[in-house]
Amino acid sequence: MAYIKKKSERKFKITVCNGYKVNGQKRMKAQTITVPSSVPKRGIQQYVMAEAERIEKKFKYIDHILQRFAMGKSANSI
Repeated sequence: MAYIKKKSERKFKITVCNGYKVNGQKRMKAQTITVPSSVPKRGIQQYVMAEAERIEKKFKYIDHILQRFAMGKSANSI
């Protein structure tokens, strides 16, 4: 799940929670994005939501790859 925090008019911080660690802490990753000036004001929310989804997929895919390596499986068997 992605959390979105507005920092300024066109700057947002997107935080992704990717499950929990063994000790019970959340596994969190964050990225700050800046909406390009080419995006109109009414399209900012849609742009941010699309970026949040893209970032969430990227972080979860990377985590999946790291877990596969930790289990001793090759990246080619994915």
